[in-house]
Amino acid sequence: MNLLLLLSALISALTGVGGGVRDGQAVQAVAERRATAVAAATVVRTQTIRPVMSLPTLARQAFPTAFVLVFVNPFAPIYASRRRE
Repeated sequence: MNLLLLLSALISALTGVGGGVRDGQAVQAVAERRATAVAAATVVRTQTIRPVMSLPTLARQAFPTAFVLVFVNPFAPIYASRRRE
């Protein structure tokens, strides 16, 4: 029971809930300072500009510059070079 009371007191102290004795002006002053700090820390957002990628032409698609040739020996299967244990 004492542990629960201690935890409750700790949480109340950290969050500031249940401060009926405090003056309301102090809370207002803290809120005003926080609002000005947030306003000062606000960064102006700018529109991001993405690079425009041009579409390939018809000739470029018909005849690509790089040809990838794969030579496969038709007499040996592809998996024949694997090590078997």
